[in-house]
Amino acid sequence: MVVKYKDKTQSLPLISAFDLPIIGTTYQMTDPRTLETGITAIMEKMIGINKSIGYLADHGTPSLGQNRMAMMQGGQPGRMQVFHQLLSSRYDIKPVSLEDNGDIPQGLNCLIIVKPTQKFSEYELFQIDQALMRGTNIAFFGDAFEEIMPRGGMGMPQFPVIDTGLAKLFTHYGISMKPAYVLDTSSYKHNPGQAQGGGQQDIYFAPVIKEKTINLTPPYMKNIKGLVAMQISPLFLEDQNMDSEKVTATRLFSSSKEAWLMQGTINLNPMFLSPPSNKDDFSSYDLSYMLEGTFPSYFADKGVPEKSAGEADISETENDSQPRKPAQEIKTSSGTVAENRLIKTSKPAKIFFLGCSQMLQDNMMDPQGRSTNATFILNVLDHLNDEDEIAYLRSKEQSLNPVGQLTPLTKTLIKGWNIAILPCFTAILGLAVWIRRNARKKAITKMFSDENFE
Repeated sequence: MVVKYKDKTQSLPLISAFDLPIIGTTYQMTDPRTLETGITAIMEKMIGINKSIGYLADHGTPSLGQNRMAMMQGGQPGRMQVFHQLLSSRYDIKPVSLEDNGDIPQGLNCLIIVKPTQKFSEYELFQIDQALMRGTNIAFFGDAFEEIMPRGGMGMPQFPVIDTGLAKLFTHYGISMKPAYVLDTSSYKHNPGQAQGGGQQDIYFAPVIKEKTINLTPPYMKNIKGLVAMQISPLFLEDQNMDSEKVTATRLFSSSKEAWLMQGTINLNPMFLSPPSNKDDFSSYDLSYMLEGTFPSYFADKGVPEKSAGEADISETENDSQPRKPAQEIKTSSGTVAENRLIKTSKPAKIFFLGCSQMLQDNMMDPQGRSTNATFILNVLDHLNDEDEIAYLRSKEQSLNPVGQLTPLTKTLIKGWNIAILPCFTAILGLAVWIRRNARKKAITKMFSDENFE
């Protein structure tokens, strides 16, 4: 089925074919209820009203809003309520589940993926890949490590590397995340209470991003003059996988030049963290990217992977040892051709990548959406939904709008002007006014003296 509105067109498959283990190739008609939802979503997207955003709700991603089950079990009630509140005020959030052979709905403007921890099957990766090929933008907020607290709260937390299979997908698109944390001398300063010894403590794994390392060129990044991250990982462009003529990579912000990496053994106790003594170990690391253009499918030369039929996901080694069948055409009794169509090149699409899911937590955003962190996140999502004008207007309502960074010499000159030169100038000006007034007073007195009347 093809839906057309003015100069826009969007296709919606009615019959699809896929491979099932043991059973072989089979096909099915689209469920009428799903078809109605898909047509409605496509129409809303093409007309430009009631834009919807998909949120991946399985594979270990954190829940939006309150998690009542976690509250009943004594766990966290949900730490992304502020994000959910701010996002739902502008968009219709649709939970997306890929488990149990779920599909990504047609017509989604954007799919948000936040810190998945469970491995994706090849067919689930295929679903994400083909959603991007259809023009669904992807916002990925990922973590390199999963923090596992010890039972009973005693001992040090463990930080195993998260391996979901998404890394090979994004690497193919042109970007990768290194399993490490960026530590920075430009970091959040914590003031412990007197009971903890007082003073000031540097939280090096919470970098403070200053204006000079933020790219203010994109319209949706205007007036973003400072950010605070937490346990963020560095990003690297895979230039060999990216066609510069078809894909544009825009760095949004990076660390300062006095940053370093923590990798291997992870220990985030501030008491044991200190900058390296060798200045050569310092470097600046890219922390966020926006990729825009037409992307090649990861499965272009691999074919359509098998769809599980209630069985455990096939391991990567098994998939590599058993070649996949290419997309096939199957004729039904009525002569209709059913095909599980593999889109090899995407429509114009965007990929936002940030190696830090902590920036979506309640302690990093404000309910009014006026802090720089909240403004940045919402502006990026608006850009993914082609709402750059709204993003630009929101940037003007920030509660934090610091002045630009100054050099030590400039600070000394300003301080000297305020402490010494400005008071002296004010005193001289006051003396000049007093002298002028006194002279005017004498002139008036002389004018009306007795001698003048004689």
